[in-house]
Amino acid sequence: MGRVRDSSIEALRERADLCDVASSYVSLRRSGAYLRGLSPFNAEKTPSFFIHPERRYFHCYSSGHAGDVFTLVQLKEGMTFREAVEFLAEKYHFPLEYESGHDAGEDGISKTTLLAIQNHADRLFRENFFAPTAEGHAARRYWTEKRHFSLEAAERYAIGLAPMNSSGLCQNLLRHYPEEALAAAGICHRSPPHALHCRFRGRLTIPIRDASDRIVAFSGRILQPIADVAKYINSPETGIFRKGSLLFGLHRARKELGEDGAFLLTEGPLDCLRCWECGLGTAIAAQGTAITAQHLAILRRHGQRLDCLLDGDRAGDRAALHLVPLALRAGLELRLLRLPAGQDPDLFFEREGKDALGTLPVQGVAEFLVATHLASPARRSAERKREGLRRVLEGVAAADSPALERELLHQISLLAAIPLDVLLREYRSPEREPEKAAPAVPAGTAPFCAADGLLAFYVLHPHWRQSLAEQIPPEWLGVESRSERILNHLIGELQNGVPWDRALAELEEEDRFHALALSAAMPAAAPGDDGAAVASIDAAGQAVEFLRSLHGNFVRRELDGLRGQLDNDAIRQRKKLREELRSPPNFYLPGEREDSAV
Repeated sequence: MGRVRDSSIEALRERADLCDVASSYVSLRRSGAYLRGLSPFNAEKTPSFFIHPERRYFHCYSSGHAGDVFTLVQLKEGMTFREAVEFLAEKYHFPLEYESGHDAGEDGISKTTLLAIQNHADRLFRENFFAPTAEGHAARRYWTEKRHFSLEAAERYAIGLAPMNSSGLCQNLLRHYPEEALAAAGICHRSPPHALHCRFRGRLTIPIRDASDRIVAFSGRILQPIADVAKYINSPETGIFRKGSLLFGLHRARKELGEDGAFLLTEGPLDCLRCWECGLGTAIAAQGTAITAQHLAILRRHGQRLDCLLDGDRAGDRAALHLVPLALRAGLELRLLRLPAGQDPDLFFEREGKDALGTLPVQGVAEFLVATHLASPARRSAERKREGLRRVLEGVAAADSPALERELLHQISLLAAIPLDVLLREYRSPEREPEKAAPAVPAGTAPFCAADGLLAFYVLHPHWRQSLAEQIPPEWLGVESRSERILNHLIGELQNGVPWDRALAELEEEDRFHALALSAAMPAAAPGDDGAAVASIDAAGQAVEFLRSLHGNFVRRELDGLRGQLDNDAIRQRKKLREELRSPPNFYLPGEREDSAV
């Protein structure tokens, strides 16, 4: 697809007010030069979400997310940068300009044209479904009598029909779009020497919508079973449809997600529609492909839990084995719900209703791993038991945090009746060191990294905390390292007026241990009882060096992100960042004169 012009993006950034967009997700109040509110990413009671209106920049201390209006939309709506740009352009009625004057892709077909074709095809499909023809009657009977949906539901979900003889439909489309555009949109294609025909002919059609609620593709369910013909087919991947990054129904389900709710993963579109009809509004489905890491990363932006409906057979087990490590890496809390043998979500909920969801057998990750790899241990040889345990521990290794690893190992120890110390010995490879040994770095050993050092100073020197908070912009801190996450939290609590003891107590035990261990290893003088600045000059200089290092790390990350971009804006930005590396800001700490900063 053609790039959106940089000048157009900058103009849209001016038009799309960050405070206005953020207000659709969270209530904001003025706090000095900032606006603040509860995090739109995490459940919390103390506001940690700050917006700097003049800089058009936000930072969420509880999650570590930070950025501009495009970043906020990307995170909240599960969009790519380009999708966020186009979403905001549509919201603010802003005409985007593309490179070469249009948004054409490699095949020369613009995204605007591809979307228009999907909408045109959708209208024709729906007209065919409700038409007073033999095929229309047959499609409606199939929908109401075999699938047990109402005609009102067909209207609600824009159900359509692609007739078996699709020449009329193709000719209608050809009057508005060239044949190559219809092929690029995945609607019509020609197999020489045959005539042009619709990909979905003889099928019920279900529109597939993106995060902006735009039709980007279709799923087709065959009405009359034919040998060696798939029940379902989906649009091929196009310039507006990527199966590995789009989940059916997410545009709707994310709006239904409560504070403690979970997405409900089903097998296909009709399963998803059945869930919606019976009141399970958070249902979604993968779209003609196995669930991917990108799917789960998108879900993680909206919620923390995923319930997966599985068939009670080997196919369900295979699907779960694929899903478990992906969910652990994505940081999603996963529950596996077993359907009765021979039933799918459509049939089950059509008969039993949504309350039956609570009657299904549920397995967490630990239960699933043990049941799959360590079932019936009495019937297994010692070698098979070792192999089963190895597979269980491989599953645990996909966890995204040490705390989750330990929780899973504890559950597995109870479920499999294996002593926890035995599990820990098996789990830790010779290269892996004990979790709590790493932070306790003895004084005089390898130097601290910038985030480690600043966190240690933050704990050690109360009279420096405000100054450090003021001199560490939110964008300098990420969420990749533990020290950065902890420093993010502590600075955010200070900004909110939370007492130090309470802020420290609210940390997870391992994070609190990490911060205190770093401070104990830091060779720096403590302040006096009256809070006066009595730290040594060497300590102050060391803290400033850490600030300079943190700033340099941030600038280098920004430069890395611009690597390979050849547009004028990127070139100017790289030049500016290199100058900032050569001439970093002046830093100071209490007790020093600001006009003679270190």
